Amino acid sequence: MFISILTPKTFKNPCWCECEAQEIRPSRLQEYPVFQSTKCLTCGKCCMQTEMILTDQDVKQIEKLGYSRKYFTVWDGKFLRLRNEGGSCVFYDKGTGKCIIYQHRPSGCKLYPLIFDENKGLHLDPECPLVEDFANRTEDLREAVKLMEKVLQDLEKEYNYKVKWDLFYTSARRLQSNLKSDTG
Repeated sequence: MFISILTPKTFKNPCWCECEAQEIRPSRLQEYPVFQSTKCLTCGKCCMQTEMILTDQDVKQIEKLGYSRKYFTVWDGKFLRLRNEGGSCVFYDKGTGKCIIYQHRPSGCKLYPLIFDENKGLHLDPECPLVEDFANRTEDLREAVKLMEKVLQDLEKEYNYKVKWDLFYTSARRLQSNLKSDTG
């Protein structure tokens, strides 16, 4: 199982980062398209057989668009997740290769291809054809790691999920170290 989600609330950046602590405000988080790319191939790989966990904020945001919770969610016994229909996310338009709620998509979708795997830790999903492009976006990646930490904190609160924090911080430091060696 992997997790790629976040929920907006103010938080301080984590100890994995050597930079100065900064606050991320809820309003900025909603507006910040962490890994938005004009190069997106609209291949839909990120939308196929999604296991995207939804936070309370994600659900409320999508419901405000007029969608019923029953339409776009499924409870797996542990988490509320995005529903798949025909092998892809219910919001994926196979004709255009685009998300029909892109500007309001769940937080985890905004973070993708950054994922937290319970066994491997934090990493960029090699399934994304643009993973190298995203790996070179140092500031976006650092921001995404900070936001991922907040998402995992929210999962603990909302779902009583137990995060392997040692794995998170170790893998975040490794990811940051790779950025440093790639950029300088």
